[in-house]
Amino acid sequence: MTDISYLLSPSGTILEVLTPEAWTAFALANGGDGIADPRAAEGHPIARFISGEETRLSVETALRVAAAGTPLRYLFRCDAPTVRRSMRMRLERTESGDVRAITHLLAEEPRAARLLFADPLAAPAGWPLRRICSYCKRIEDPGRPGEWLDGEEYESRGHTLEARLSHGVCPDCGAHLEGSFEGEE
Repeated sequence: MTDISYLLSPSGTILEVLTPEAWTAFALANGGDGIADPRAAEGHPIARFISGEETRLSVETALRVAAAGTPLRYLFRCDAPTVRRSMRMRLERTESGDVRAITHLLAEEPRAARLLFADPLAAPAGWPLRRICSYCKRIEDPGRPGEWLDGEEYESRGHTLEARLSHGVCPDCGAHLEGSFEGEE
């Protein structure tokens, strides 16, 4: 995958997709037919394309930091039902004061098709609440608070995917994020 690069206003509006072919390929590969044409995303807030309130707040915070002049790099996961992806985001202020976002694929591996968690807005209120890391997508083990598991391990321990999700940041990703300021990795 070619890096996906786009410009954001300091308030988070997508101003321009700089790599339209890469944007389109990624959108089509991930069920994003409605935004496969980059012009469909331009002029809209990036938050519109991010699920989970905590994840949106985290991205908005990173955007404010980058817009103030501190470049950031952080790792995150962007999975699909049949693919696991590890990615890196780089945010840097441009001379005009906008923010250039560059998403780079670090690793991609196929996996057996698996059901992902239900849409949180459609999940019945009686389903249990589970914390999921906004960056690495590990899930906190409900029987062992503080222990975070990959989805496959979560399932293998007999935990159900019939759960409502609360996004947060696991300790490992929190430590990485603290070191992401000024381009540290």
